[in-house]
Amino acid sequence: MVYNALSEFPHTAWLSEQGLRYSEAESLMRIIVLQDYLRSGGTERQAVSLCREFQDAGAEATLITFRPGGRLAAMADELAIDHRPLKRLNLGVAFLAPRLTAILRRQQPDVVLCMGESANARSGFL
Repeated sequence: MVYNALSEFPHTAWLSEQGLRYSEAESLMRIIVLQDYLRSGGTERQAVSLCREFQDAGAEATLITFRPGGRLAAMADELAIDHRPLKRLNLGVAFLAPRLTAILRRQQPDVVLCMGESANARSGFL
């Protein structure tokens, strides 16, 4: 399932209110958070924070970015986020997403949460 906005996603607080945790499922819920780049903006900070919260709730969360680096990349590393940039070099182009389809097929996520303009533009093709 692909969510285009954070408001559409049944996040951890809601699950907690229902008395549920991801880890109570037969297997771990696999969540991919898709973000173009980890600059110091609001959706980027939310993407990193959500990955940490999902991991703390018992989910297998992966943060995929279209390009490497950015001011919040160090924060993702400090929080032990599974961060996977699609490109090795930052060429300053956010909309190219090489290997994204292959990664999604391999990981078979239960949820793909698209954060930011470039990720949302891709959501219709996932």
